[in-house]
Amino acid sequence: SSREVRRKDGRVDRPQGGRPSRRPGQRLSPRRMVKDHQSEKNSLPFHRRWLGSIGSGGVTGEGFRLRTNIIFGERMAPFVMRGTHSLWSFVVVLLFRGWAFAAESEGVLNLDIHTFDKVVGAFDVLVKFDKQYAYGEKENAWKEAAKKLSASSAAFVAAQVGVQDYGAKLNQELAEREGAGTKSEWPLIRLYLRDGRRVAFPKENEVTEDALLRFVQAHAKLWLGLDGTQKELDDLATRFLGPDADRAKLLEAAEAAEDGPSKRHYVKIMAKVVDQGEAYLPAEIARVNKILSGKLSDAKRDELQKRLNILSSFLPDDNKNNEL
Repeated sequence: SSREVRRKDGRVDRPQGGRPSRRPGQRLSPRRMVKDHQSEKNSLPFHRRWLGSIGSGGVTGEGFRLRTNIIFGERMAPFVMRGTHSLWSFVVVLLFRGWAFAAESEGVLNLDIHTFDKVVGAFDVLVKFDKQYAYGEKENAWKEAAKKLSASSAAFVAAQVGVQDYGAKLNQELAEREGAGTKSEWPLIRLYLRDGRRVAFPKENEVTEDALLRFVQAHAKLWLGLDGTQKELDDLATRFLGPDADRAKLLEAAEAAEDGPSKRHYVKIMAKVVDQGEAYLPAEIARVNKILSGKLSDAKRDELQKRLNILSSFLPDDNKNNEL
């Protein structure tokens, strides 16, 4: 809004029809001073007022600069300071900063053409090939699983390769070298093991936190303590399908193991394999997955997820499914 301007000769320019806010020499009351300060502050664009409201101080000067540095970083702050008169430039910078935060995930190592071969081979690595700024349910599931996997063992790493199909084509060369497919096939998740094996996460499987953890546990000989599993019984389960396994004796050991909420499931699965053979396991996994794809109560879904976790413990170490 227009404001009064006092000239050097003492005259006051004011909007037509308005009245002077004060007479020459008149002192303002504290209430009027606060009101004028608020009016001046409100005349700024809302995004400058928002930045100025964070912490103490005004909306201009050193305080504003420091708060801008904190929010956007020292490299972006000068651009924001110059462009805050434009709401559009403010929104663009804010979105850019949000994307930068989104690209960073706790427990996840970002790889490129220079670092990929230094990590793969030195560790067991679960790698996700995806677009540079991924989002959505699959990305959320990946972040949660990666956080747990990276904390599970010093010899295991969760990593991602962010690929651009525009501009500088970041990591496009690496994706092509590794046969990571195209944008329509992403996210492509692959387990690189120190023994040289590469195992692809099944494309037909839904990308969920539990599914990723089961996949790693089945192929990386890494016990993750999935929901519903018991360490002692998991050790018996991993030996149950071995080439020289005495299944009857392992079944007896399971029956004699310490009681727990999942013990009966391990015993039942072992008894089924003894009666029906190894074909029972993939058939049962497919059956449970089919049920999970339908509408279920939360309690029933949790029960079936735990059953899948237990079933994954029985997959043999030399399982070749999806190995590249």
